[in-house]
Amino acid sequence: MTAGVDGPQPQRGGRWLVLGGAGYIGAHVVRALTDVGVECVVIDDMSTGRAVRLPASVLLVEGDAADARLVHDACVAHRPTGVVHLAALRQARESVRRPLRYWAVNLPAVTETLEALRGTHVRSLVLSSSCSVYGFGGRVREGAPVAPVSPYGDTKATAERVLATGCAELGINWVPLRYFNVVGCGGHPEPWDVSREGLVPRVTRHLREGRAVVINGRDFATPDGTAVRDYVDVRDLARAHLTAAGRLERGDTLPAIDISTGRPASVLEVVRGLSAAAGVEPRIEWAPRAEGDPDEVWAEATMARQWLGWEPQWSLQDSLRAHWDATADGA
Repeated sequence: MTAGVDGPQPQRGGRWLVLGGAGYIGAHVVRALTDVGVECVVIDDMSTGRAVRLPASVLLVEGDAADARLVHDACVAHRPTGVVHLAALRQARESVRRPLRYWAVNLPAVTETLEALRGTHVRSLVLSSSCSVYGFGGRVREGAPVAPVSPYGDTKATAERVLATGCAELGINWVPLRYFNVVGCGGHPEPWDVSREGLVPRVTRHLREGRAVVINGRDFATPDGTAVRDYVDVRDLARAHLTAAGRLERGDTLPAIDISTGRPASVLEVVRGLSAAAGVEPRIEWAPRAEGDPDEVWAEATMARQWLGWEPQWSLQDSLRAHWDATADGA
């Protein structure tokens, strides 16, 4: 399947600043922007970023989104009209083990960025948020309450509140995109997810190394007993950013928008899908479910259709095949 374009696009020849733009998701967003003629400046601390992921035309500034002087100087020098903010730690389970680290990194990355934008030409901001703001989830409906249960989700919910007040003060039009589980990859160099805890990267490593695939929990209240989640392809996610940026540029006011498929899949289905891409039969080892892990987290996917005219174009099997093929030389 080929990627497409949805609603209004950012102005061709315009310029956007992408914080965290050399990361897994960020690099796909940058390429979506440059593909429609938008210039990009990237600030990334390179903790998980890779310079090779970016087009040669993109200026990469190595640094922290929480460095207000660095961000402000970049805005003064390059005069972007919009910001895509993806700079954050994003592993919910890790945040339970290391909550202070998540607060120390994720909140300043938002508050200091806002201070940095004061007096600049920036009038639009797209925030990378998360379905973790919904807490235990289940089937997430429009208008569901924000009630995070992990420190990561709490940092994202707090970031949204801070941006709501800060952007109002600064006259910036903004929108949070609440991602569900992001999978897949495009065709640029090193496009895959490098996280150690992500399901798809972890299962891929185990299959390539000939190890048993460990699944946490077989007693969930789901058809096959494993946890059910909503998996959205990173290329579709990048398209959602593109349309959100375009709508903000033309002055549209947008609510918080879930970026999901509405077609949930179980952990076991993901393992079998990757195994099919690999052409091997998986060996499965069962481990206890993680404390507090909900049975299901998925969304109806109506908000993105309504507000962005966005539809997912890549199936879960497309995403799993893309990841497996891209990591053929190791990841």
